[in-house]
Amino acid sequence: MATIYKGDIGVKIILNVVTDITGSSARKIYYKKPDAGDTGSWDADQESSTSISYTTTTDDIDEAGAWRLQAYVEWSGYKLYGAQCDLEVEEVIS
Repeated sequence: MATIYKGDIGVKIILNVVTDITGSSARKIYYKKPDAGDTGSWDADQESSTSISYTTTTDDIDEAGAWRLQAYVEWSGYKLYGAQCDLEVEEVIS
């Protein structure tokens, strides 16, 4: 895995949800930031039949440290959360 830095734009984050999510109506990646523990979500795309992705934009990755991520997928009659994982974000030297 490549190193991710605070302020990076265009980084594709891919989370595997293990089960087939074809036909899902909603996909999100929930996050918890490292410093204050602020939480939020990004709308994700279906990457494959078992994974979702999000590509970072301006101000998405605004803190260095260990981010906590979790996939969420919804479709007719189902709501599915993936396993939580950590994303380590490094500080830039400026």
